[in-house]
Amino acid sequence: MQQTTRAIILRKFAYGEADLIVTFFGREEGRLSGIAKNARASQKRFGGALELGSIVDLRYATRHASDLVRIEDSHVNAPTIGVMRSLERIAAMSKALELALAFLQERQSAPDKFDLLAEHITALAKTDPTPSSLIAFELKWLSFVGYEPALERCMSCGTQSAAKEQWSFSMDHGGIFCNDCARPGSRRMRLGDKTLQGLQSIVSGNDILLDQGDNRVIQELLAHYVQNILGRPLQGRFIAERW
Repeated sequence: MQQTTRAIILRKFAYGEADLIVTFFGREEGRLSGIAKNARASQKRFGGALELGSIVDLRYATRHASDLVRIEDSHVNAPTIGVMRSLERIAAMSKALELALAFLQERQSAPDKFDLLAEHITALAKTDPTPSSLIAFELKWLSFVGYEPALERCMSCGTQSAAKEQWSFSMDHGGIFCNDCARPGSRRMRLGDKTLQGLQSIVSGNDILLDQGDNRVIQELLAHYVQNILGRPLQGRFIAERW
């Protein structure tokens, strides 16, 4: 049975002499992988419509006794050529696609996540990201997949974040603890009040100007938090660290 879907291309690799194995994120279908026959040779059927990050209208057919669908053709809805204009944009899209690959479930519909990722890629095609826009996307993605950090109050005693100046973020608990409640030796990062307020402001939807130190601390916190969730680091982060 053939189906058509709006999709985002997440990953591809060569298979045989002319084929591609492509992983895509369908808005209604979720994450799927399929084989695109002769994709490396057929410009008529695919052209540039299987480039990473491209938002496409893709036609595919399910295959009996196979986890791979057969990709019939693909047409670009929103190209990624604008993303290629700077290393900042490329690194940001690479990290976003890797987050999607890490957290999306096979064949599980996730239109809210699709819309968030598509909006992020569309924005990257137009302009370079700001540190706060990258952090905002990652925080919203973590919220959508059920790992939203708890940043308003101590997870142990309930003290509100505005009441003290020093905090610790626990990787295992996914939230903040005041100094009185933080356990020595646990996997945690210290956060000053100014850094925590900046993080909370981004969560509230504000595109604020972070200083270099706060930006570095927040990005490091998110990197360790995601690594703790997945049990491995995201490779795309190493690109971002070389900006």
